Amino acid sequence: MNQCGYCERKIEHEPALFARGRLWHVNHLLCDECGCRIQEEEKFEEREGFIVCRHCYLNGRNPRCAGCFDGIDVKYVEAADAVHHRTCFQCTICLQPLSRHFVENDRGLPMHRQCYWKELLYKEIVTSFTSNR
Repeated sequence: MNQCGYCERKIEHEPALFARGRLWHVNHLLCDECGCRIQEEEKFEEREGFIVCRHCYLNGRNPRCAGCFDGIDVKYVEAADAVHHRTCFQCTICLQPLSRHFVENDRGLPMHRQCYWKELLYKEIVTSFTSNR
């Protein structure tokens, strides 16, 4: 049957998408979770009988990045009791990406060793200055 899964109108000589065992007008294939239109070239997934866009699929299936909260489907960093996209795992001070070699400050925030010592020295100077007043 050549009916659109959304509007139920017949699909004849126009572009169509096939999903969930049915044809859909190009403008009518929508994500069942967020409602966004799934583009012709976009990947989508079928989960438990529902059509979901790639973004919703990743956010529902994969671990979430502790930095940006999006789903992770590529290589990631496990550190500080969380997972991060490599680009999201940053030094709290300079905001540059961190490698496996990092330290945490007294609040548990990750940073480069050099940034940690700069922060510690700055705190000592400020504490020393304010206590001498």
